[in-house]
Amino acid sequence: MKWPRNQKHKLCSAPKIIYRLTITLWTEQDNIRELVAAAQSMYDIVALTPMTDAALIQCCQLGVSPDIISIDGYTEIGNDALKRLSTVPMNDTFVELLYYPCVGSSSSTARQSSIRLNQSVVRAVRGRHVFVSCGSSETACLRSPRDVLGFCSLMGLSEEQAHAALSRVCADLLFCAARRRRQTLTKQRSSYTTKAVISSDVVLPVAVIKRNIVEHAKRSIMSTNIKRPVKRQKNTNKA
Repeated sequence: MKWPRNQKHKLCSAPKIIYRLTITLWTEQDNIRELVAAAQSMYDIVALTPMTDAALIQCCQLGVSPDIISIDGYTEIGNDALKRLSTVPMNDTFVELLYYPCVGSSSSTARQSSIRLNQSVVRAVRGRHVFVSCGSSETACLRSPRDVLGFCSLMGLSEEQAHAALSRVCADLLFCAARRRRQTLTKQRSSYTTKAVISSDVVLPVAVIKRNIVEHAKRSIMSTNIKRPVKRQKNTNKA
């Protein structure tokens, strides 16, 4: 069934529902790689929300590679964790900043600390792979895109980066997540093929093996050009 074309938004296909899983980490997990890999096989987007510096450093490891690292506005991040966070964009992992603490919190101190935290995160990643979302299930906390652009400027994003955080970066996130899953499937298929080839036992008859050895020896002898010493003839003529 073809989706009816919408003249306003120019939609010619049915919108796809993206399923996201958010995992909150309070401490280090020994099986974090297996946990993320299993979640990525079942969900379109997998996000990790570290609540401590140790958990954030573990999320930034090379082999973990979640789709999103969501920064909670009520946490505090040290300098060591921020340095590790600066390497995240190279792994096609995106950073999510939440403006809910700036709206839903009644304490001015909490709002200021949340803004300072987001500014330090933006400086660490240099504004790359950053997008902004609400982070709350309450509809009263949702804001219009124009208001969110104002929050982005408070977080330290430039005007171009703020517009990208609401549009282009989100599309890049979906593309990188889909590509990561395709690469995982390709690796699994190649590993299965390699295991099948290695595990298969090929038994050749003895006569075939001997014939191959003899032919290889003949080719090697014919290919080598060995100069034999020339025997000198004895001079039988007497003086």
